[in-house]
Amino acid sequence: MAASFLQAGLAGLPIVVESAGTGAMDGLPATEQSVVLALKFGGHDPAAHRSRQLTDEILDDVDLVFAMSREHRSFVVAQRPSLTRRVFT
Repeated sequence: MAASFLQAGLAGLPIVVESAGTGAMDGLPATEQSVVLALKFGGHDPAAHRSRQLTDEILDDVDLVFAMSREHRSFVVAQRPSLTRRVFT
């Protein structure tokens, strides 16, 4: 949902917003509740969203990472210390 809200807030700008999880199972759809809440509060429709695990290949291609918790941020920094100043909670 966070990616949906960020994407909606940045609409019209040449910015790509992607989502990946530190403990995600690849390929799962957004929950029905997430879809309803995203649409209710102005996010993009995440119905086509599929979960994916954060990988080194994804981290190779990012400018910024927004983590949802300190633990998530720590995971990213442990995977890629060079991103330390570009990962935010």
